[in-house]
Order: sequence, then C-alpha cells, then structure tokens
Amino acid sequence: LKSRIRVYAGVDTLEYLCRGGRLSRTAATIGELANLKPILTIQNGTVEVLGKCLGRIKAANYLLDILKEKEIDTNYPFYTIYSYGTDNLEKLESKLEKEGYPVASSHQLGAAIGSHVGPGCFGVVFIEK
Repeated sequence: LKSRIRVYAGVDTLEYLCRGGRLSRTAATIGELANLKPILTIQNGTVEVLGKCLGRIKAANYLLDILKEKEIDTNYPFYTIYSYGTDNLEKLESKLEKEGYPVASSHQLGAAIGSHVGPGCFGVVFIEK
C-alpha cells in the first residue's frame, strides 16, 4: 500500500522554501514577483517539483488535472491537506466537489513540514490503483 500513496500539494509562498535553504533568495524573489506557485509531490522518499503555475487558481486546476490522469482507489479515503490557513483549501475543496471527488476529511500538516512550506499550502492525498 505504501508504494501506492500519492501526495500532491501547491505551495502558496516561496519565502519559507527560501528560509529553509531549499530555494535561493534570488529565485524566491523572482518567483514571488511572478506569483509563482510550485506543485510538489513526494516520489521515492524525496520531494520533487511537478510543475509551476502562475497563481493559486491555476495551481488548483493543475492539481485537478493531475487527479484526472490518475486512477484513484475508491476503497480508501481521499484526503485534502493544508498548512496554516484554510482559504486555499476551501477553494480547492469546492473545485474537487464540482468534479466529483469525495473528500473524506482534511488534515493540517505537521510543524516540521508546515515550517518548510509556509502558510496557505494546499493539496491532496490518495491511494492510486
């Protein structure tokens, strides 16, 4: 089951990735000016960037596009995740509801991960067939 767990998340601010040493100050500044929102995933125990979107709406739509490509195992719950603040999460959940994805519950990220991604992070966790 562990190999079938999928985690996809959109990061709202690049400031905390920069503070944690995951991104240079120059890249963070340029990304913030461009309103860049990276989409992250965990693959083989490492965090990887799947894509970069301009704005929260496009980031949420990108997550939906990813979900459409995947075959979700409905025998297991479908979760949403968020860091501090639920505004982005609520927008994502309304889009998921319109597309027919049944959200079992939403869970706040822990302090270790939340301190690296910062407030406003939003995403999904599910089991793929």
